[in-house]
Amino acid sequence: MKGIPEIDGEDGNIDRCVPWTSATSPEHPRLPTLASGAWSRAIINLSADADDLYFIARGARVSGTLYVSESRTTKDVSVTIYAKHDGTGSFPSAKVCRLSQNDEKLGVGIFVRCSNPS
Repeated sequence: MKGIPEIDGEDGNIDRCVPWTSATSPEHPRLPTLASGAWSRAIINLSADADDLYFIARGARVSGTLYVSESRTTKDVSVTIYAKHDGTGSFPSAKVCRLSQNDEKLGVGIFVRCSNPS
């Protein structure tokens, strides 16, 4: 998966994708310390003025937990995604993108490429 992933029209339009960066473990209080592997992090901002905010994940073995917290000091919603993986450094097999639908809905999409193309 290079550049921008292809997505289903129902998922919305991709506005932009953000890079993964290495994250020390555990950077978030709910993330476990790893005996092996690595954490990567991607951060995306959404306007809280949108009518709806949504989250999608597509691809092989995509699962996780979503924690939501609110800030009374900003109008933007900052979404930080942590991914655990076997490698070191960044997480190359997934893209995190900001999505939009009809100028009314904003979302975050995680798109994971299957490592075994069979």
